[in-house]
Amino acid sequence: MLTNTQSYLLLRAYIQESLDYAFLTCQAVPALNAYLKAGDNEAATKIPDPDHFGKPGSFSRLREIRLTDKESLGRFMLISTFSHFEAYVQAVVGEIFGFHGGMLAFLDLARRRTGVLPRAERLGQDEHLKAKDLSFHL
Repeated sequence: MLTNTQSYLLLRAYIQESLDYAFLTCQAVPALNAYLKAGDNEAATKIPDPDHFGKPGSFSRLREIRLTDKESLGRFMLISTFSHFEAYVQAVVGEIFGFHGGMLAFLDLARRRTGVLPRAERLGQDEHLKAKDLSFHL
């Protein structure tokens, strides 16, 4: 018996990655606040260059962004966690089909177990439809 699906292990890794990023952000914001405070006292005159943007922002822009950092981080966590869960559900359904031999084998198994025939076969067995001429004339 499987204790965890591959999809679950992947979901868990992605969620942990998101939590690690939130932890890093929560560690970085107090350092940024201290740096901005040093800028207010003119102890710091230049903002360090960012890792992934062309030029550094201004002190005023960073102060503006800082006002909503907690709400933004919360939104990011909610959206990313939901997106990871959505991908997990899709992947686990794929694993279920794969476990049963693929989508077509799974559908065939379901039909055999329920006794439901495909629509074309049901129509072919209907005596009323066999007796009628169903051809189209132009």
